[in-house]
Amino acid sequence: IAPTTPLPELLCAIDAEKFPSMSRARKSCRRGEAIINGREGRCISVGSPGDTITLQARVAPGFQPRGKAPFDLDVVYEDDAVAVVYKPAGVVTHPPPGGAVGGSMRTAIMHALKPPPVGTAGALYRPHAVHRLDKPTSGLLLCAKTKPALVHLQRSFEARLVHKRYSAVVSGYVEGEEGE
Repeated sequence: IAPTTPLPELLCAIDAEKFPSMSRARKSCRRGEAIINGREGRCISVGSPGDTITLQARVAPGFQPRGKAPFDLDVVYEDDAVAVVYKPAGVVTHPPPGGAVGGSMRTAIMHALKPPPVGTAGALYRPHAVHRLDKPTSGLLLCAKTKPALVHLQRSFEARLVHKRYSAVVSGYVEGEEGE
């Protein structure tokens, strides 16, 4: 490490597990999580031998939506870490570049959910949809309000521990018990 090293590089060198990439370290600096010699560090901050670097965790959620909700959502379940909301058909889960006509679930869940209590470790800046449902599909959407919940649920989906069930309403006669 050089006599004056950029803060993101220092973070990667100090804790490679928490900061496996420069991108992750820069994000931490932008969020104000890195303190260097008692002052909030920035991406352009540099450290020298003898400097003290401290990390602080966000304990207050950041989601305080501006404006009004694009549409009302039914919240099926909610606690301090996760929520389940009903996604109506015709609404996108994640907005495309430039935004979604009529709003998206990403925007609507910020308005519908309560933030976790102040002091909750790993409180997210805004609630995150853990998975997606296609625009024409209605159904239950799982949302995380803390980083530990988000990581656990994403890993559960990745490991296929979450079982999904789809139902369709059809008109006419369907031959057999299943098919396309």
